[in-house]
Amino acid sequence: MNDCSFDDTASFVRAAQLQQIQLILIDAKTVLRDADLRSSDRRSASGMTDNFGWSVRDNMGIRALRRAGYDVVFLTSIADAESRSHAEELSCDLWVSRSMSSGEIGTADDGVENQVENWGEIWTEIREGAGRRSLDLGQVILVTDRRLDRESDQGLTKEPENQPNEIELSLGAVVSTSSAKRSVTSPSHSQSSESLAASVQLKLQAKSGHGALLELCHLLLPIRVRRSSSALMAKGFAAWIMGIVLSGFLITAPALAQEAERIRFPEEELATESVLPVFDQPVSVKSRNVELASRLELGLQGGYAMTEPFFNPLSFGLSLAYHFNEEWGAQVMYNTQMQGLSSEASQLNPIPNTSPPVNANLQYAPAPKAIAIANVQYSAYYGKISLSKEMVMNLHLFGLAGAGMITLGDVQKPLVTVGLGQKFYFNDKMSFRFDLRLLAYQGPDPTSIRLDNKFEPQPSSAFSNRVFIEGFLTAGLSYALPAF
Repeated sequence: MNDCSFDDTASFVRAAQLQQIQLILIDAKTVLRDADLRSSDRRSASGMTDNFGWSVRDNMGIRALRRAGYDVVFLTSIADAESRSHAEELSCDLWVSRSMSSGEIGTADDGVENQVENWGEIWTEIREGAGRRSLDLGQVILVTDRRLDRESDQGLTKEPENQPNEIELSLGAVVSTSSAKRSVTSPSHSQSSESLAASVQLKLQAKSGHGALLELCHLLLPIRVRRSSSALMAKGFAAWIMGIVLSGFLITAPALAQEAERIRFPEEELATESVLPVFDQPVSVKSRNVELASRLELGLQGGYAMTEPFFNPLSFGLSLAYHFNEEWGAQVMYNTQMQGLSSEASQLNPIPNTSPPVNANLQYAPAPKAIAIANVQYSAYYGKISLSKEMVMNLHLFGLAGAGMITLGDVQKPLVTVGLGQKFYFNDKMSFRFDLRLLAYQGPDPTSIRLDNKFEPQPSSAFSNRVFIEGFLTAGLSYALPAF
């Protein structure tokens, strides 16, 4: 938005006159109507009406002025249905002037004078309208492209009795668009042909019907903000909030006006590729495809002792789980350990670099044989993962905590366990499950005695005990029965 051309009246814009403005009168025919439409209407029989092509930017400016507290009034000669509807939409009053001409209104380019023959009577109507709002004329802005010369106004030239003098008639401001042919003059001139007296006279750079009122809004809102700021100490926090809101609207108004305009593209330029639909009811996306409450779940699994150094780390077994609700459940599992030494322990028979050869004989130490665990299971997270455009898998992330027994050689030892698990569902019944647990238990230490001189398995009582903390991973398939 370009700034207004203030000429020699720039000091008045910054003065108190514009801070006192309360009422904005808009000559609807000359300001809201596109100048190009005004020229074409003179060549048609319908050119004597006040019908307009409304501007989006003008509407934005009027709404912003209304929100800022200004009283906005349309001044027109004919109150047709379209004019009344538009005024109601913008929350503005509509004044029907008994004296305003509805004849030809020209522009600066077509040579027709924007002139009113009976301006004195219209002036009287403006003064009376302001009086009904308990305002003086210094609180009124008149926005018009009509010529306001005193020579054409018999009512003011004769100065009848009881007619107020020029100071009393002075408006707060007279504003015109770039479509107006009249020039803006200072009220300090004394020629009788000058415009009617006004404290401030402004000419906007926008043309009529092309956002002139949005430009006026950009001029007045900072002045209103400064006025609000000067009363901050008296009005407190509420006045400060109003200033921030008005300043923010001033910054975003041009962008909002641009967004309000409708843009159409040719059909051949639009994309033809298929896209995913927009769901009108997103609740369906959140619904669970897999429900756990009151369901029994059977599992077949394999196990791997992640930190077992001496014996075969592999095991296999079964699991059984019951879900009390969507979050809480209980699970029991039993795994049988495969026997034999680990690949590393087998390399110690014989121990490298010993002469004569010496065997470690770890196969005679108490080896893990079986493990049984009972868990409490808490399903903390339910979600979905898309593996392709055709396949979506549901998943559960859950926590585990429990206790159990582990068989080591000829003895059984208690253990405690905590862990995390994840299930990936192929459908609402079948899933792939893996659990990672930490096991803590006290058992015989295979390295606590010499075994190189032993020729048969040794009892657990021959070994000293120590605490073991091991990682235990299980993975397998689970099948959930229907709820009962």
